[in-house]
Amino acid sequence: MARFRLEHRDKTYWVLGSMDEHADFSNVSFASPPIRMNFRGLTAVNSIGVARFTNFTDAWGVAKVEYLECPLLWLDAMMMLPTLAGPEENTARIVSMSCAFTCVTCGAKKEQLLDARAITLKGEDVHFPTATCDCGGLMRADDAMQELIALFEIGALGR
Repeated sequence: MARFRLEHRDKTYWVLGSMDEHADFSNVSFASPPIRMNFRGLTAVNSIGVARFTNFTDAWGVAKVEYLECPLLWLDAMMMLPTLAGPEENTARIVSMSCAFTCVTCGAKKEQLLDARAITLKGEDVHFPTATCDCGGLMRADDAMQELIALFEIGALGR
């Protein structure tokens, strides 16, 4: 597994590698919000990394925080542990995220990055845009993506 790194470039903190016992968020500055965190390079998460990230979320106070390019493994972690989205009174806002799609024609699967504003909640159903498969067929979000309702409930999506 790739060792954890947190890089700051283009006014964004890039979370790279495995969020584990090497995870260190102490160099994140809260001086000029929003704090933008890009998770595209996150490859794994373990319980020690979760604990370190939760300590970080406890420290951000009222600073606005945005999560970009959240991979499926980070979305899964946030659905299991909503504290990864930050304190209840100041939840991070997901700006973009991966979505798992399956083609209704050929069964092909792919992940696609979506703008979080394209995902909506109608009643108890999470609605996603569709995609087009290489075969020309319609691709729909996998049923498991309905679990994102938990992220609407805590305010990380839908605002």
